Amino acid sequence: LATFTQNSTILPDTPQEASILEHLSREPIHVDELAKQSGLTSREVNSTITLMEMKGKIRNIGNMHYVVAR
Repeated sequence: LATFTQNSTILPDTPQEASILEHLSREPIHVDELAKQSGLTSREVNSTITLMEMKGKIRNIGNMHYVVAR
């Protein structure tokens, strides 16, 4: 819940983005852990995080670890 509140300024465009944003913070999280925690498939997570990164919502900080961009 604290993570979602922290990310409330980042508005999700899809239900998949909402699921991912619930588990992202300024602490790095691996893409596989995002898939496990969000309940999305690896394919859904990978395609969604790619689009979110292009939109400037999240950042890949290396080794498939992601953080919120804002």
